[in-house]
Amino acid sequence: MSKQLLRGSLCLLALLAFSSNSLAQSEDYDMQADDRTAPPSTLLVRMNELQEQMQQLRGQLEESQFRAQKNAADLKSLSEDVEYRLSALEKQISAVKAAPVANAPVNDLVSEAASTEDVSDENIDAEPTVKKKLEKEAIKSDKAQKFATSREHYNYAYSLINKGNYDQAGAAFQSFLNAYPKDPLVSNVNYWLGETWYARTEYSKAASSFRKGFESSPKGQKAPDNLLKLGMSLAKLEKKKEACIILSQIAIKFPKAPSATTQKAEKERALIGCKAE
Repeated sequence: MSKQLLRGSLCLLALLAFSSNSLAQSEDYDMQADDRTAPPSTLLVRMNELQEQMQQLRGQLEESQFRAQKNAADLKSLSEDVEYRLSALEKQISAVKAAPVANAPVNDLVSEAASTEDVSDENIDAEPTVKKKLEKEAIKSDKAQKFATSREHYNYAYSLINKGNYDQAGAAFQSFLNAYPKDPLVSNVNYWLGETWYARTEYSKAASSFRKGFESSPKGQKAPDNLLKLGMSLAKLEKKKEACIILSQIAIKFPKAPSATTQKAEKERALIGCKAE
């Protein structure tokens, strides 16, 4: 009896061991099956992500290439435009050098261009009312103000024009010319006196003042400015030919003049309709 029980127990243990082993093998098989199916799915997701990234990179690359091509086209266009302008400028310079007017003394050109009925001293002197009015205002200015030096007088007149008091400023500058006819500031004074006339649309008198300012100091600091405003005054008097001649001389005779002056001269030439030189 005990032998049978023992034999039965051993059989039961053997059966349990076999069942456990079979179950373990089954679980291993399932895990291996999962391992075989899971990686392709994960790989597919990963591949999709990589493809999206590649598309984004490709789009960025195409955009960068487009910008680079556009910049290159713009640069080429700019380069061609600069070359064209330089070529046109060189032709203008050559034409100016070849023109006989370029070799003429500037003083002669100024005198010839400004020696017209409208801007002559005789024409101004023929207006006694205006002249007497100027003299009276200048005398009033002298009496009202006492100046220790010519510079002090000049600064006073200059302060008036800065305030827009053109009548008083004109009288003060005229008073300066009466008191200091040989002063080094005469060229500047004539320029600012011309500006007061120009602001009051008295272009004939303005041209006369600018001409005197240039002739008093043809190589001075204010010489290019006097020429510029003389040309502009002549243009206002419908003397376009003379204005074009005067304005063309600024760049020729004063290559080191302030860029603002030379650019303004070219702008005025374009407005007047001067021929390219």
